[in-house]
Amino acid sequence: MSCSRSARSNSDPSDQGPAQFLQGLSPAHLKHLQYSVPVREVPDRFSLFLAQEPRKPPVPKRFTFDALDYATREQHKPTKSPTKSLTRTTTPTTEIIQKEFERVRGVEWKFYLTFLCICILNLMAAWDATSLPIAIPTIATTLDGSAIQSLWLGISFLLAATAFQPVYASCADIFGRKSMLLSALTFFTIGAFIAAVTGNVTGLLLGRSLQGIGAGGIYVLTNLILVDLVCLEQRTRWTFIVGATWAIGIITGPIIGGVLVENGQWRWIFWLNLPFCGFAFLILPALSELKAAKGDMLVGLRRFDWLGLVLLVGSLISVLLGLTRGGIEHRWNNFRTIIPIIAGFMGFLLLCLWSRFSSLAPILDFKSSMNASSIATHICVTAQGILVFAALYFVPLYFSVAKPDLSLVRTGVCLLPWTITLASFAMLTAVFAVNKGNGSRYQPATWLGWFFTTFGVALMILITRTSTPSLWVPVALFSGIGLGILYPSLRASSLAQVAACSDTARLASAITNHSFFQSLGSTFGIAISTSIFQNSLQKNLLRHPLLSRLAQEYSKDAIALVQSIRKMPGGDNTLREDLGDAYTDSMRTIWIVLAVVAGAAFTASFFVKAGGIGARMEVVGEGREMRMMDCET
Repeated sequence: MSCSRSARSNSDPSDQGPAQFLQGLSPAHLKHLQYSVPVREVPDRFSLFLAQEPRKPPVPKRFTFDALDYATREQHKPTKSPTKSLTRTTTPTTEIIQKEFERVRGVEWKFYLTFLCICILNLMAAWDATSLPIAIPTIATTLDGSAIQSLWLGISFLLAATAFQPVYASCADIFGRKSMLLSALTFFTIGAFIAAVTGNVTGLLLGRSLQGIGAGGIYVLTNLILVDLVCLEQRTRWTFIVGATWAIGIITGPIIGGVLVENGQWRWIFWLNLPFCGFAFLILPALSELKAAKGDMLVGLRRFDWLGLVLLVGSLISVLLGLTRGGIEHRWNNFRTIIPIIAGFMGFLLLCLWSRFSSLAPILDFKSSMNASSIATHICVTAQGILVFAALYFVPLYFSVAKPDLSLVRTGVCLLPWTITLASFAMLTAVFAVNKGNGSRYQPATWLGWFFTTFGVALMILITRTSTPSLWVPVALFSGIGLGILYPSLRASSLAQVAACSDTARLASAITNHSFFQSLGSTFGIAISTSIFQNSLQKNLLRHPLLSRLAQEYSKDAIALVQSIRKMPGGDNTLREDLGDAYTDSMRTIWIVLAVVAGAAFTASFFVKAGGIGARMEVVGEGREMRMMDCET
């Protein structure tokens, strides 16, 4: 250190130097300034980001010294000396630091506008996911859609989102983040417009599929952009804000959907997206500064896993078609049911083998996930998606049939014990169990979440047509608490093995896998529940002497029939009560299957190993020691 002081004291007094410049900075800027102590082997190394490579995209309220380092090394190269020097021989000029400081300060407000657009896009996705289930019976009646067609409005959206998330993640490195985010926004906007103006179920399915392609890009690119722009320690804060946006959408979505449908304006569920999309189209192209493309685009396209994409999309469609048609359109032992399901699972197996051994950039990277902990985490994430979206589509259906005197707005209000509890405990868990310094707590949080979820879903078996709020509200609280805890804890578990390393490729792969398996579970949650519901409803109607002859027809039009049930006269031993009991008993089968799924995931969660999220890094090597400081203390 004495040598360092001597070198600095002999420097040119006309050069103010960085130390004097830093003394003039405000406490707010000093708070976000991060550096590393120079080490013997690299005395000219002035600064280094904590746990990540220096990035070109803007980082809010923080210096980026990549340009400064380059200028220092080029303009002030150290002179060779027979003796080893422990300090830098030159000092970067104040002008270089000032130029870098002005550059970062100038793009700070662009970061906030970009992040605002990302939050708006996620709010739209949350509204779209939670407002549509209440409207499905009305849409089915208006457009004369069957039960399978009606529920495929949700399946097609999630299928497209699931299949194209890995595509967006791969293409984001080829074409850049901004180009892919704008393409996702374009698909979502066109799909919303088609869904709003179409006059038949086919057009609505097309619109929902296009929306799903865009939503898949929004889901995965949100997390990738946060990794690009925000350091590890600040990432929790910004992820929390995105989660709060989803919480607002989850809570308000069912009520918004109920209000619009109650007033005969269900198309406004889709029209509502367009003004927000327009705002994002104005801001993102002009002001966002996101990670640019890497390398030659043609080389990237040649390395793209086109065969993996075909296997993924084909396998998903094949399995889902077999599941949703089985038992209603074709018997389960019919080759039209068996062959698509077997072909789909064989396609998944081939995809896993191809991704594991292919020399191309895989559409899904399983190379870092072939261990018991990662596999258990993927099982838990998939199970969570199954439970959430099965409940999201069939709990509103329960209230519509079992409580037909409730308006659709009040039906949306009845979902608040689930939605508010889920959103509240998701944010609380993010703050107290997965925040800075408490990363090791996500594992017990995961166990606690699965305990509450399994218990809550099992209690839903007790719900009948005549159940009162004194029963279903506590059941909602238990399942809502559990699912809320699982959202941040399972995300932390998925990223635990790579969150503390500087390999952004591994981190991007972990983010993509987590988002993919969550959407995959959501897709199968609706498909499996649809199949169980239709088959159980047909069996229950066959047992009823007055309804047996219409069992096949009613099962195929089970969703559109809801509107007719709500208009039937009530009273004891009426047709409305008989149909309500048949619907409720059919949903009980769904809750039984979901309770088994939750129990299996609870068991799998004990195989998830704890990682080191939020831990401080200490890098120690032979003959060298570097202290890495947090970006915010």
